Amino acid sequence: MVVEGKHNLKSELEIKRERITNFILFRMTESRIVAIKDWAPIDFISFQRDQDIFPVILANCNYTYIQDESTKLEYDFENIQAVLLDRFLYGKPVIDTSMGVG
Repeated sequence: MVVEGKHNLKSELEIKRERITNFILFRMTESRIVAIKDWAPIDFISFQRDQDIFPVILANCNYTYIQDESTKLEYDFENIQAVLLDRFLYGKPVIDTSMGVG
């Protein structure tokens, strides 16, 4: 019975990973390609850790406190990854460095 539970859990994790991989591939195929000589500052990923990243992490954190016991933190890493991908990577071009600078 325990083996089946682990098998089902593994399948669910594989499904989540597959969804994230498909999300990344979909976003990449929709991206435009920019030569490195034609890049603009808006083409790069820019963020501030305290203002942009920490709120996403805190929103996906489950904090459990039990009196006279230790504190338990659990993070939803799959959702954190999906939010960060959507917020910071979607719409950014692929910068082609093979075209040269000059």
